[in-house]
This record gives sequence, structure tokens and C-alpha cells, in this order.
Amino acid sequence: MYGYNAAVAVLNQAGYDKIFYGPSFGAGCEFYKKHRNNGCFTLALLIPVRKPDVNDYMDQLKQQGVTFNNTLLPIAISVGYKFL
Repeated sequence: MYGYNAAVAVLNQAGYDKIFYGPSFGAGCEFYKKHRNNGCFTLALLIPVRKPDVNDYMDQLKQQGVTFNNTLLPIAISVGYKFL
């Protein structure tokens, strides 16, 4: 799928906020109970493909004194329930 796969938000400095777009690849499965008419649980693993622009931008902000409390995760996990 294609969409945003990284976001940088700087507290009290909205001018530094930036969203990065790119593809993400993944796979998932659905877990059904005995009766399919009730719905099912879903589980998916997504791997975003990020360009070096994301790390370059974060490094640039670090040089300006911005500290980050979080790091970019290499994968994403989706857990949900699908109503039928």
C-alpha cells in the first residue's frame, strides 16, 4: 500500500512537523470462529519502506537541539476485529 509511513512532530514547534510518504508491504490473516457470520479477528504485519530523507531530516533537527523521545519502528502490527 502507499501512504504516509513516517511522521515527525516537534512539541510547540509546528513549523518543524513533517510527514513522509512511501510504500509499505505486509501480510495478514483472519481468524474465524466456528460460525463465520459473527466476524473474525485480523492480524497483520506491515513493513514500511522509508527513504533516507526521514533520517536526514531527524538528524538535521537533532543538530538544531531537538531531542526525540521516540524512534521510528521498523515494523507495524495491526490487530483488529472484522464485523461481517
